[in-house]
Amino acid sequence: MAGKTRRVLMPAAHRLPGAHIAAIIGFAGMLALAGCGESTGSPGPTPTGTRTSGASAPPSPSAQVLTQLMVKQDLTALDRGVLTYRLPNTVRTSQPFTLKVTITDVGKGKPGVISATEASRRLGLTVFPKDIPTGAFVGLTIVSCANLTCHPLNPRAAQPIISAGSSQTWGWQITPGSPGPASLVINATTFEGQSTTSLSQVLVPISMKVMASTGFAEQQRSKSRHRALASAKGFLDTTTGLITSVGGAVAVLAGGFAWVSRQLKRRKKRRPKSSPHNGG
Repeated sequence: MAGKTRRVLMPAAHRLPGAHIAAIIGFAGMLALAGCGESTGSPGPTPTGTRTSGASAPPSPSAQVLTQLMVKQDLTALDRGVLTYRLPNTVRTSQPFTLKVTITDVGKGKPGVISATEASRRLGLTVFPKDIPTGAFVGLTIVSCANLTCHPLNPRAAQPIISAGSSQTWGWQITPGSPGPASLVINATTFEGQSTTSLSQVLVPISMKVMASTGFAEQQRSKSRHRALASAKGFLDTTTGLITSVGGAVAVLAGGFAWVSRQLKRRKKRRPKSSPHNGG
């Protein structure tokens, strides 16, 4: 019939049930999603503020940070150490003496367990007011000497001071210089075990006044006399040389004048006497 649309129906044998169609559509959607994931080769960006199950763990601390933590723990585990020394009553020029410095481990007691005033009065020692960490290997070295000559007597700078009550002593031969102020500085270093890693460094300044010895004063007077005599001798030698030189020049001039005078006299003697002229 004209003007009417003809409807074509699929045979019943080729029609698919509604459940099958829904399954096919769902399967096609899964394939599409899988294809999108494989086309990029990597998962898409993770939205900000969300965490995925495969997130990486926070970075581990660096070796430097770990070392600092270990050093801090080692420092807290150390004991307190007290440094003492004794100086001669009088330090004189050119008179060597032995400086002995001792560090004693006093455990983990609070500061002030050993009174510096009491120790100085009873033992005649000078007590350094700051603690030197012990419970490890400790080394003492002199890093500065002013108006002094310092020679170490210990074969090893680092020695073990491990437990409370233990101590070690270092020694130096000190030779004072000229009269006046003098000083030295000791570096007290606490090491980690027997390694060269420093856990603590404390500078210990020691000052003293050098007095002139009797021999030194006499030596200085003798040197002054020798310098005066040497200056006078140099002046006399210079003056004598000058006089000799002037005298020699005068002698040469005098000899020259004498020779000229003799030559003139000889010429006068050889000149013939003139005779009267007779005319024609």
